[in-house]
Amino acid sequence: MVFRQLLDATTLHSLHASAAALLHVGRRESFPDDARACGTMLYRTLLPEALRSELRLLRAPLVVASSITGLPWELVHDGDEFWGLRYALGTRLLLDRP
Repeated sequence: MVFRQLLDATTLHSLHASAAALLHVGRRESFPDDARACGTMLYRTLLPEALRSELRLLRAPLVVASSITGLPWELVHDGDEFWGLRYALGTRLLLDRP
């Protein structure tokens, strides 16, 4: 299956900044809650609605094919679990070419 979720530059920059801030701040008690909140934001922003129910049922390795680099896909949280714990997760870089 192939789905496209278009993001503007401002949104993409915000996602990168949120993930970087989470992962580069020192040790703190609120980290689990902060990680879930950031992962949920990634999930809601990056995943098309039509794909969400299919992915929740998947219990196999998952390869995320995307043109987005530098985001920790393992941090994506679907409301139940982080993708880094749910899936054997891989990524593949996609580039649009004319």
